Amino acid sequence: MGTITPETRAKISATLRGRKLGPHSPEHRAKLSASLRGHEVSPETRAKLSAANRGRKHTPESLAKMSAASMGNKNSLGRKHTEEEKAKMRRRRKGRCTGENHPNWKGGIHRINGYIMLFRPDHPYANMHRYVAEHRLVMEGILGRYLTSGEQVHHRNGIRDDNRPENLQVVAPSNHYGEVLCPFCQGHFLIR
Repeated sequence: MGTITPETRAKISATLRGRKLGPHSPEHRAKLSASLRGHEVSPETRAKLSAANRGRKHTPESLAKMSAASMGNKNSLGRKHTEEEKAKMRRRRKGRCTGENHPNWKGGIHRINGYIMLFRPDHPYANMHRYVAEHRLVMEGILGRYLTSGEQVHHRNGIRDDNRPENLQVVAPSNHYGEVLCPFCQGHFLIR
């Protein structure tokens, strides 16, 4: 078979211009799919296709067809889940991504602004991520009760991760510096 001359190419182009190709048979589609499998589109061809399609929009009919097709697709974003499926997903998510099962689990200890935070999901004053400051837990152990949200724990030496019991004291929030009166033991403390 020889090369195609420009005249022959022009005749073929003129013949096919305006002609619509009908739907392919399932056998023909399978052949096309098999022939394209593993075939990569070159960056130049991809750029040409992108430039040719720039500014083109889908017709309302094609949008309606795509929407209808995606509603029937199980992996589609438009699919509505049943309440039973939602409950299953919640159970899976809850058991998989929290606490020791989370891929970034560091033993339930991390720091925020120099304070040591411990994972305590059952603590009544845990933050939204279920962590409690270690100095508050130490002070609660000393007092034998939970601290209220209005009570603050002061580090006497100013080192935020030094949570030894002798370094901690409870103070009222408005009196965090200077001389303070403990609301429980009525002792006077000087805070620097």
